[in-house]
Amino acid sequence: MHYEGNLTITKANAGNYSNLESVSGYLYIHAEFKAPVLTSVGGWVSIHADFQAPALTSVGGSLDIYADFQAPVLTSVGGWVSIHADFQAPALTSVGGYLYINADFQAPALTSVGGYLYINAEFQAPALTSVGGYLSICADFQAPALASVEQEHLKKPIQYILGLEWPVIITDNYIRIGCQRHTKQEWAEFTHAQISRMAPGALKFWKENKDTILTKVGV
Repeated sequence: MHYEGNLTITKANAGNYSNLESVSGYLYIHAEFKAPVLTSVGGWVSIHADFQAPALTSVGGSLDIYADFQAPVLTSVGGWVSIHADFQAPALTSVGGYLYINADFQAPALTSVGGYLYINAEFQAPALTSVGGYLSICADFQAPALASVEQEHLKKPIQYILGLEWPVIITDNYIRIGCQRHTKQEWAEFTHAQISRMAPGALKFWKENKDTILTKVGV
């Protein structure tokens, strides 16, 4: 069955779509649903109940996950991916938009994220090479192959500091603290007035952590 338009799965209609092969619009999962032959969804997928899609290979839009989801052959998501429940995607290679990780996520083949990458749960990304937007790291993150962040080509592994009010991300040439990204030298030379204008509480944070951060980067 090829469904044209947007489809919402409920307890009342789930049994009518067991032979669903594709959806041209969005797919909203509001009740337990098994879709053994579903291969593609053209739009957004929002998962709020157990969803099994063993043949799903592509999602053209974004993917919001609020219930456990296993997608063994899913290779690409065109938009963002927002993860709030266990998500197993061993074949996933690319996310076109941002990637927000707030629960267990297994994607050993993931190579690229087009937007920002927000990590609020432990994440191992052995194949990840590029992140188009910024990094926000609030949990353990391992990406030994990462070579590009925010269009900066990396020669050394990124460093980060956990447990502070704002996440601190250190790359070859830049330090990102929260939403502020500047060169290492710029951070070293900022006046207290400049730091104060960055955010409420920024000066207190900088006074408490400046030496630790700049010592870590050798400035």
